[in-house]
Amino acid sequence: TSAIHGEYKKMGIQVDPAWGAQELHERLKDAVIWEHLPMEELHRECMKRGVAANDVWAEYRSAGGSDPMSRGPGLLGKIPGPKSWRPGGAETWRPGDQFTSKPSGPSHLRHTGLFGAGKEPGRAGIAGTGLGRKPGAIPKPFSGSINRPFGTSGGLGIFKSNAPDATRLGAKASGAPPLKVAGAGASKNGDDARRVMVGRLFENARLREWEAQGIPVMRLGEPKKAIQLIETVDQMGLRELMDWYKNTGFPDEKGLERSAIAKLAKMVTVWEALSLTELENESKEQGLPPAEGGADDSKKMQLVEQLLINEQMKRWDAAGYQAFRIGNVNRVIQAIAQFGQWQRMSNAELRKTYADAGMPHSDVVDREEVLKTLKTVLVWEMMPLDELESDCLERKLSIDVDSASSTDHKRLELAHRLRVDMSVNMDKEMYESKGIPVEALGTLAASYVFEQFRRIEEAEEEEVHEWYKAAGFPKERGMKRNDIAELWKQVSIWSCLPPRELRSKCEHRGVSLPSAARAAGGEEGACCRRM
Repeated sequence: TSAIHGEYKKMGIQVDPAWGAQELHERLKDAVIWEHLPMEELHRECMKRGVAANDVWAEYRSAGGSDPMSRGPGLLGKIPGPKSWRPGGAETWRPGDQFTSKPSGPSHLRHTGLFGAGKEPGRAGIAGTGLGRKPGAIPKPFSGSINRPFGTSGGLGIFKSNAPDATRLGAKASGAPPLKVAGAGASKNGDDARRVMVGRLFENARLREWEAQGIPVMRLGEPKKAIQLIETVDQMGLRELMDWYKNTGFPDEKGLERSAIAKLAKMVTVWEALSLTELENESKEQGLPPAEGGADDSKKMQLVEQLLINEQMKRWDAAGYQAFRIGNVNRVIQAIAQFGQWQRMSNAELRKTYADAGMPHSDVVDREEVLKTLKTVLVWEMMPLDELESDCLERKLSIDVDSASSTDHKRLELAHRLRVDMSVNMDKEMYESKGIPVEALGTLAASYVFEQFRRIEEAEEEEVHEWYKAAGFPKERGMKRNDIAELWKQVSIWSCLPPRELRSKCEHRGVSLPSAARAAGGEEGACCRRM
């Protein structure tokens, strides 16, 4: 990559330092094509890409400049392949050539190529397509200077390493005077005009890349100023960028890359350079509200801050913090700061935090999975009530909470239900192995029953017998603790079953309910007692 950068420098072309080998090669292809286009086609290319070139074109035309390429045939005839494109070392057909005899390449190329066995492309067309050509339809080979290697005498000069500094492509905004294409000493073959147009096309390519990243450089309307602003940020070191980021008031994030901070700094730099009108347009496009009253400078500060926060919210949302659902930048920052503390914990500390959050205990849980689960719980605790209700309903959890409770109490209760639901689903096999029917009970009731099971297993023998007596069963000689404990567990399940499931079990066991119990609405309790 550094070698390619060096070649560009020799050519007088200024490229984006962030471009890798692939981007550099792609841009080099563009440059080759632009050099070989006739001036009229190059002007059209500028117009198509929205690059201002009418001034250069007008000066070039008024100077009566000549373009040797304008005498050639169509575009395909103007870019013949280099002589290295010869399979087996033999001269073969190239775009723009007219075949008057069979190609001299190897026989397997002649008989199995795209043109069909034994067919000559210039006469029969592509085999099976019906695209035959009349004699003379393919343009004659171009005989101009296009075949000369770059940098040799007689070429266009764009790629010559000895080009004057003032006429190099992409000269810095602060330096070179504008290139002249008319007047004393102006080249009449369009070299200077071509150099200016290609330079602007390269500038446009860089601007479009930044625009694709979300940096609104096109709104500035001044390519050289935009490039200068972006390059100012590119020249900043990591420490300088980090200091700038911390001064914005955003929390430190583990793994935050330089590219992310640099992109944000570039955006802020460009936003601050925009006019108030363009800032308002940018905010409107982002779906943000207009600035409140005040002087223009005050409005610009409001809009820049709003755009900055919005950009951060998008990044945090993509990182799994559900920033837009939380809808409050301070709460999102609080969540990021808390998550950062967890990231810095040892494995033992992290597992304790995980267990304290009510998550299933396991010695083999991956650290990244633990952090991911804790982040989900943390996000729920930061969400507003309506978003929590939405998540609960999606998981078929009740959203009924005491109406007298405060909004914060309701939020925490629903966040707790979501956490319990996730925990039970993560450890469903363990619940089922203990005889707890999660599907029949639902996750919240299953969690309650699990706690009841734990209490029963930890209860002393005297407490177990007390429960048996309080349930109204007669004392029997030889009743063992474990038998009573199993009965207690079964009753705990029956007590938590939904009415439909409970009726189903009653019917399965042949238990009928008295009409009085049905009329009084005590069907569930009566059914449970009878079972």
